[in-house]
Amino acid sequence: GKPGVECSLIHPGKEDAREQCVTHLAFLVNEGALLSITADSMLHMWNLRQKIPAIAQSVEFSVSSPATKTLTSLCAPLKSGWIYVGTEAGNVFPVSLETFKVSGYTIYWNHVIELSVLPNWQKLFISAFSRHERFILAVCW
Repeated sequence: GKPGVECSLIHPGKEDAREQCVTHLAFLVNEGALLSITADSMLHMWNLRQKIPAIAQSVEFSVSSPATKTLTSLCAPLKSGWIYVGTEAGNVFPVSLETFKVSGYTIYWNHVIELSVLPNWQKLFISAFSRHERFILAVCW
């Protein structure tokens, strides 16, 4: 590696190099893990505590589903058992950190905002914070 580079990570090979493109990264604070989303709608959790970091868990999102489309945002709140993945369709999918499976519960955009509003989902941003011991998830566009 280069000076200052502690490690490098390579996603599993795909026939099309564009599918390997990493679109989002987020650290799981104090967990020794890194989350990555690739262009082929895969969410990976890397274990960085090993001598050679490797993918510990992966989950694939169905891009054929109209509710999913392309994954556009990622939020890993501190001290939460969930990861929130936003999509081009404007929906948010919770993923359990314990099982690394997509929850049966989905936050659909048309249940959160008025139908008269036409947001730009390609600029979807998910943020989470804790206030007075309450967890708050904000979906913004």
